[in-house]
Amino acid sequence: MEEQKNNTPEQAVQGTESESNSVSPNKKCNKNCKIVIIIVLALIGLGLIAKTNSYIKYLKYKHQAQQLEDQALEIQTNYLKQMQDIQTQVLKEQEKAIKEMAQ
Repeated sequence: MEEQKNNTPEQAVQGTESESNSVSPNKKCNKNCKIVIIIVLALIGLGLIAKTNSYIKYLKYKHQAQQLEDQALEIQTNYLKQMQDIQTQVLKEQEKAIKEMAQ
């Protein structure tokens, strides 16, 4: 501290000029920090895009699965209706046969 007080005004001016000409560590850090922040934000954005794409694929597969399930239920319903029609036809034939035997 005493050495700085003993400096001549010219030496003091030279010291401040050399400090102002060099890039301060804070400015370097700010540039690097901004670059790192931009990279991190870009990676987060890419991650969100990938997650969104995965979710869209999931929804497509879920929709396809729902359509297949609906088709399966429709097939099952048609099958049950056909079986019911066959059973009704068999009962009618049995009633007809019983009536013929009774006569």
